Amino acid sequence: MLYADLINKFYRYDTIKGTRRTRVRNLVLVLSVFHICALVSILTANMAVSFYSYVPFLYLILLSYVSNTLLLWVKLQYWPSRRLSSKVLEPVQILNGLLIFSCWCFLMVDLKVLTLICSMMVLSFMFTNSSFKNSMLLHSCICAIYLLTSYIGYSYFNHPLELQSELLTAITFFLSVTLIGKVLHKSTVQLRRQADIDNLTKLLNRRAMSIHIHQEHLRSIEANSISTLVMIDLDDFKLINDKFGHDAGDLVLVHVAKILKKHIRNTDYLSRRGGEEFLGLLVGINPYQAKEVIARALAELNREGVHYRGNLISVSFSAGITELNAGVTVESAIQEADKQMYRAKKMGKNIIVSKHQLVQNNSNDLLAAS
Repeated sequence: MLYADLINKFYRYDTIKGTRRTRVRNLVLVLSVFHICALVSILTANMAVSFYSYVPFLYLILLSYVSNTLLLWVKLQYWPSRRLSSKVLEPVQILNGLLIFSCWCFLMVDLKVLTLICSMMVLSFMFTNSSFKNSMLLHSCICAIYLLTSYIGYSYFNHPLELQSELLTAITFFLSVTLIGKVLHKSTVQLRRQADIDNLTKLLNRRAMSIHIHQEHLRSIEANSISTLVMIDLDDFKLINDKFGHDAGDLVLVHVAKILKKHIRNTDYLSRRGGEEFLGLLVGINPYQAKEVIARALAELNREGVHYRGNLISVSFSAGITELNAGVTVESAIQEADKQMYRAKKMGKNIIVSKHQLVQNNSNDLLAAS
């Protein structure tokens, strides 16, 4: 019954774009780690180089299957979309892994150095997908467990070990992996920044924004919450490029990005979708509240303009707003925001439009209200 329920919950989310590939990838990675460790254990037992027979290892493999299946079932039962597409290990997953690692490390006795080598699979995942601080915390726990199981086995179970040798092994492993992890984490952060950030405006690019929108949509399905998508397009941007040059156009894009970021929260997302078009995701607020935020940004942009080589360039934008909730798909929500943005263009530009309301920009009123 448990496995049937688990399969049903998997298929329940197959309609959500991108989740199947993520689930399959994460599941394959987790199973690969456990099976590699299991294979190493069985080989040591069959080659008669292990202190214990293969029976305790089989029980440990069974424990790992049962515990991971239960964790996955609980996750889909109570938090079905919270972390479904995330690459971050949750604390309960880490604790479960450390428990199994402790048992495995104890059973390997004088071959437990193999457990450190296999642990690098998990540590490499952590250093590339989590913070350096959390990765080092897990790394320290693994080394501590290695030394603790060595001491317990030597002191109470007559394991043929030399504690001095085990201590040197743990220290060497800790220092080596720390150095490798530091370089790996730094390189990953730099590559991810280059892959996710628009070089000119330093906003999210289209690919990175798509990921955040889909993740927020998954959360809205679970919590029945709403967020707001805002499609923004600069008015008469081609005329600015033709009159003042592309350097002026770039300066305008950077200035608009700065103004928009100033008015949204740290929990919101903003991207350059392409050319002079921007897409914002305002998390946890309705379209009416989102209009007030974007209207304040538009008012400030109208008031300041952009100074370029002694010229004051007037800048404005048209924006379309729509709601992102569990009742719509991400694609249809983006299309609706784009539709409302073009509606704003046809209505005279320099305005913000949603499906049900129209907000006419009034700089003086908005500035007075703020």
